[in-house]
Amino acid sequence: MGEPRFTRRVDLSSLVLWSLTPVVLAESVRALFPILFDAREDSGAAVAVGIAIAVFGVGPMIGSALRRSVGTGRAVRISLGALVAGRLAMQLVRPIPVWLVALTVAIGLAALALELSSARTRDRAAAFAMALIAGLAVDAVIRGAFSTVEVVWQEELAAAVVTMLVSIALVIAAAVAPGRDGRPESPAMGPTWSVVLLGPFFLLEVLYLQNVAFVTSETGFGLVAGVSIVLIGNALGLAAVARAATGPTPWTRVLSATAAVMGTALLALVGGRSVQIVLPLTQAAAAVLLLLAVAARTDVIRTAWRADAAIALGMLLFVGATFGYLIDVDVPLPLPRSTWPIAAGVMLALASGASIDAMRLPRFPALIPALGAVLVPAALLATAPTLASAHGGATTIRLLDWNIHGAVNGDGQVDLSTIAGIIAAEDPDVVTLQEVGRGWPITGQADQALWLSRALGMHVAWASAADGQFGNAILTTAPPSNVRVVQLPYGEGPQQRSALSLTVSVDGDGRIQVIDTHLQNGDVPTTREQQIEAVLALSAGDANTVIAGDLNMQPTERNVAMFVGAGLISAQDGAGDPGESTARDPAFPGDRVDWIWTAGGISASSFTIVETDASDHLPLVVTLTATE
Repeated sequence: MGEPRFTRRVDLSSLVLWSLTPVVLAESVRALFPILFDAREDSGAAVAVGIAIAVFGVGPMIGSALRRSVGTGRAVRISLGALVAGRLAMQLVRPIPVWLVALTVAIGLAALALELSSARTRDRAAAFAMALIAGLAVDAVIRGAFSTVEVVWQEELAAAVVTMLVSIALVIAAAVAPGRDGRPESPAMGPTWSVVLLGPFFLLEVLYLQNVAFVTSETGFGLVAGVSIVLIGNALGLAAVARAATGPTPWTRVLSATAAVMGTALLALVGGRSVQIVLPLTQAAAAVLLLLAVAARTDVIRTAWRADAAIALGMLLFVGATFGYLIDVDVPLPLPRSTWPIAAGVMLALASGASIDAMRLPRFPALIPALGAVLVPAALLATAPTLASAHGGATTIRLLDWNIHGAVNGDGQVDLSTIAGIIAAEDPDVVTLQEVGRGWPITGQADQALWLSRALGMHVAWASAADGQFGNAILTTAPPSNVRVVQLPYGEGPQQRSALSLTVSVDGDGRIQVIDTHLQNGDVPTTREQQIEAVLALSAGDANTVIAGDLNMQPTERNVAMFVGAGLISAQDGAGDPGESTARDPAFPGDRVDWIWTAGGISASSFTIVETDASDHLPLVVTLTATE
């Protein structure tokens, strides 16, 4: 009865401030990962790791120096001004330089740490946790409205308008929010060591809980359902936080901890259609545990820099575990890959032991994801393209094959628009793609398969490789049939490869079987031999078969003889220039690991290789005619 109402302790401007900071920070972090991936490929892993440590380890500590110089209130405003400036510059500068993204992320982390330290009463700290969840919901609404492609990579007017509106709102909120340079409100508190758990929390959000592409790739649902599931999880999380703040019971703590661990394990180990149920419940549990971690009344840190150090440690855990999770598919680590997210779930569950004072938080923030779950799917449905039609009655199809490198171009930018433009200009009937990202942080976290399908108005078939968020896709103008996915022999590894097969119709009753694959790279000819045998078995000697993809073999390698021996003909050797490279930056003349092979019932003509910087591979285009 004597408990103060929310509105007496926390003003609306602070809520807006705390909600929009994670929106801008999340956008910047997601822009940094592909650039670090490119830096690793160009300059080595040591450079990428060094940048990551500097950004995520030093970033929160910048706030400490700024706080000592000008006080907390001014430090918050200065850091937010710099964050907005950096984010606006990222929208305008092309290509976005690594230093700009790294600096913006570091400043954003400093702002987040400063905002948390300015929430000096426990009800304000609890409101900060709620605002952070609301900010993640706003971020999901924005990405959903843009079909999961990050706004920062887009040059359209709508992207610039959204960026400007978020930036203006953040600046206004920072200007009118009450300063915190004087004496703290009673009872005084500072962030606790439990804020280390921000790192594990963000890891789960990035890999699973806010990852629309993870939902769509695992469930097989479209963008509408994927966005809706994530936003439903946000709404449950906000409602759970509001309820738990009134005084979490032992059952609340036990259920939240159990749901976080079990839910994370199910998402990491099982996935599939269970995601539609498991993800929202895990999101709600994680939100409650975040509240307990941020608003804990034990282990109070009176020295602000130690709190910043705790946040920095959490961020290092976040980036280290993210890299470990992704690197493991190509460079196997001693621990199973699922160890990283499951460990994050276990660490977050430790917050269930924290004690908080009962307080009253508002319930209206839950309206953000609830409205988003209605408006964003409605917008996606309203703007859904009409699927293209096959060239009726034709005996030929135009096929484009391309390893798109996760849509990360030569400058480390995620450039799906250019990829879609190049494909559209070639007007293909079938597009075979490799290295397609569906939620990987290092490829921009968009659902690239569904986005390209939507942008080009084509049907899409998918085969995971490495994991469910990375693999091969085939786009077709006509609805495909006989879609099959085959996991190829692992051999020497280190990556699990796959082949995707489907049938497209030509000239009424005619048909062509299309097989898309990406064989193991490196000096592993025996492994590739085993994988080629599986691919050839998939074709089953069908004379109307075409096999396309990044086969990771040069024309001089022994594995080529297996295709020739099976009666297949290389489209480039038969209808193009055998000496032309398929690599953007060839290591030697005639560097070509990308192939299109045709069986005896298909003839190839008009073979071309398109010059572009959009990937480290070049697209191959050929006209195929069914002769049988």
